[in-house]
Amino acid sequence: MAQPTMWCNQSKNHVDHIAAGSFESAMKLMRTNFGVKNFAPLKAHFMKCFAAATAAAPQAYHLPSHLHYLNRADSKLPATAFTLAMLTEKAKEGGRYVTEGVKKFKDARDAFQLILQMNLFLVVDESQKAERVALVKKAQEYASAFSLELARAAVTDKAKNSAMAAYFTHYSLDHNHAALALQFACKEAFKNGYYQTSASIARRLLDFNPNPRLTVQLRKVMAETKPDATQLDYDSRNPFELCVVDWTPMYMGSGEPVRCKVCGAPAQAKFNGEKCPICAVGSFSAGAFEASW
Repeated sequence: MAQPTMWCNQSKNHVDHIAAGSFESAMKLMRTNFGVKNFAPLKAHFMKCFAAATAAAPQAYHLPSHLHYLNRADSKLPATAFTLAMLTEKAKEGGRYVTEGVKKFKDARDAFQLILQMNLFLVVDESQKAERVALVKKAQEYASAFSLELARAAVTDKAKNSAMAAYFTHYSLDHNHAALALQFACKEAFKNGYYQTSASIARRLLDFNPNPRLTVQLRKVMAETKPDATQLDYDSRNPFELCVVDWTPMYMGSGEPVRCKVCGAPAQAKFNGEKCPICAVGSFSAGAFEASW
């Protein structure tokens, strides 16, 4: 029996089917197990997985190269193209883009989105599973946060713009990035006439122990007594998740969201079955997100 056929027979992991060149069975598994709906962004990853499991050895000049099939260490299954270290390095790259500022936000979003896609082709042992889950969660938070920020840049309505800037501060970002998000949201809200919203964000930013100059500015914001220009669709005291399709807050008690089976991003129930814009490959379905890759 040919080695690729044995790989397919021995494994139900789509990565092994890709390595065997059985793309159709791999895609079927990915649709069934992870709700993958858009395969176009994954084409290059398919080819890398396929190439990683084979090696061509040259023979005499008049003979074709001999094809060798490569297995994973201590396994009869194929070698893989992606490692957890590769995804970790991509996360560091995304973080550097965030630090460089607004002009690099799209690059940051793209880097974390790529992690969510690459994760589908990762095979790890038990000791790496917790690290993998944490990395995917972080990538989803960052990809969502900067997708929101890119969408906000096109919003001209002051109320919606200020609310979206405030939503941005509720994503789980690294300490320095979270402080930048709060500082930016505070400034946007105050500029747009949402003085009390700006003051509440300023109080949160003070917990980050900002430099003395910024602290003085924040205390001036907090001393402002003018009311908000209008009522924002934002309540910082009521826990919520943000729908990643239309950026509407889903407050506690308003119903269970649907989630992308690839990355776990949440959306309103009306978007069930639609493509996830965060990983750009998965789709939303009911039920809790399970990191089953």
